[in-house]
Amino acid sequence: MRPVTGPVLLIAALAAHAQQPPPDFTDPVALLKAVAKNYAKGADTFRMEAISETTKNSDLHHEWRKVYQTAVKGPRNLYRIETRTAFGSMIQDSDGANEWVYSVEGNMYMKRPVPENWPQFSSLMANIEVMAAWQMRMSLESVAAGYKEAAMLPEQTISIEGRRFSCYVVHTTGNDRSRDYYEDTTFWIDKTAVVFRKQVKHISGYVIDGANGAIRIPYLEDSTTVYPVADWNPQIAPDTFIFNPPAGAKEVSKLEPDYYTAAPSSPKTDLTGQAAPDASFTASDGSGHLVRPLHCIDARLRSHLQGRPGQRYCRRHS
Repeated sequence: MRPVTGPVLLIAALAAHAQQPPPDFTDPVALLKAVAKNYAKGADTFRMEAISETTKNSDLHHEWRKVYQTAVKGPRNLYRIETRTAFGSMIQDSDGANEWVYSVEGNMYMKRPVPENWPQFSSLMANIEVMAAWQMRMSLESVAAGYKEAAMLPEQTISIEGRRFSCYVVHTTGNDRSRDYYEDTTFWIDKTAVVFRKQVKHISGYVIDGANGAIRIPYLEDSTTVYPVADWNPQIAPDTFIFNPPAGAKEVSKLEPDYYTAAPSSPKTDLTGQAAPDASFTASDGSGHLVRPLHCIDARLRSHLQGRPGQRYCRRHS
């Protein structure tokens, strides 16, 4: 019989280790640390999806919003990020050579070489969620690693987007009485993948007036987020990272408008002291109107010269 060589034994050992189920957790903090470790592990490729609903209420304000986020990281600099939000829906895609940023509602896109520090986000409001989608893995790692106390609740099986997940359930609280802030969060953690599948958060806080920090407006916020997909090193179809502009889409050099234009350093012609020319207009009934310019004197100057209460003084220029 041919002896089993070292590499074969190593491969078999790694395969057996990969097939081992995760341990049963009874310590909620240790479980959260394991979740953080899963998000932090060095998988080069991943696919993550999240769907969140948030309701915010105060005495005179009610707000509801829903956000869809998808982030796919392929080999090297291949990636695709998709979001749907109340502020607009976006697709940001890299095919390895070019980065495409597409506004769904605007039906416009920009194309540029993949930036050195990719992905590069625009300053549009909708891109706040694009950035959050791309950073989802890191932010969830930070959330899971940040708790020092938690409580284990009875296990549950939940259904998300047609899939069923057997989950640990962990409850956490945060209370800062000095700031009148309270938060409690419940996490549903996939027993097999050891990642978050759902979180429900309740917040009691306040908004501070920017001009006076002593003015505090209380509010209540409830949010539910589900994570139907959290895969490391997944099988990704090659055409995932190919962006084909929709019919009628307009290519632009940038998506952000020019809010400010530089003022000229000096006027081309100095018109100080000169009368404006007459102007003529035609009304909707066809009648013509001649408007002569007004010669205006600053109120303070007129008051100084005539000793009368300051107001703007105008007379028709002749």
